[in-house]
Amino acid sequence: SQNCMNLRQATITTLCALALGLTSPNPAMGAEKQPLKDRIESVSVKVQKPQKIPEGVKKAHHFNLEDLAKYQEIKKECTDFSSSKTGKYCLLVDKARKTLDVYIDGKLTDTYQVELGSSPYLDKEVEGDRKTPEGLFKIPTVNHSSKYHKALLVGYPNAEDAKRGLEKGMITQKQYKQIVRASKSGTTPSQRTKLGSYIMIHGNGSEADQVPQDWTWGCMALSNDNIDDLYETLGLSNHRKMSTRNKREILQTVRVGIVRYGSK
Repeated sequence: SQNCMNLRQATITTLCALALGLTSPNPAMGAEKQPLKDRIESVSVKVQKPQKIPEGVKKAHHFNLEDLAKYQEIKKECTDFSSSKTGKYCLLVDKARKTLDVYIDGKLTDTYQVELGSSPYLDKEVEGDRKTPEGLFKIPTVNHSSKYHKALLVGYPNAEDAKRGLEKGMITQKQYKQIVRASKSGTTPSQRTKLGSYIMIHGNGSEADQVPQDWTWGCMALSNDNIDDLYETLGLSNHRKMSTRNKREILQTVRVGIVRYGSK
């Protein structure tokens, strides 16, 4: 039954052509002159290119596009802040690249090697998890009592962290309100909650010619030379002789963005 097989093949070809919109279902409307084979080959299918995985990302960083969009938004908010007015700064930490990028007036001026918490691959959740937090933060104060050469206190937890903590029953309503107020005003949020405390950008990190090691309790460690340079950039070289008011005015010009990946 060769005729039946030929008929069946012709029917399948016609149905495929109809599905691709290459011919009309009504013979009375006329057939296309271009051969069906050529017309099928001329159909272009748009294939979306896969998103390029950012530099330094490993399997342990749990890369996904939704998080990438979040981290890129943190970067944008931080760098936009630095370009909103002359004399503003963004310190952008990329945990995958182990870098701290300094933006002044929206322009990248310096990049420092940074060392992180000994569990750096996820966002900080609780006290003692040794994870470096992710998000956008202010710097409420210079920590004069730190044993790590020099230290800037990062305003962790911020309002988003407080919301998470309240929803999980980790903090009280009173603590939540205090953290939200502090996050808005740039003052120190409560450092006595289960969310964690005393996250800093400090010294005593490895030198630039050494392989970075993640050893802190969640802080970001720069070499002593680099944090000296950062203090000079921010106008804090003589911080011990400055008034509290002057230091606060300087710190209000700084934002810290911490992303797992996606700064480049």
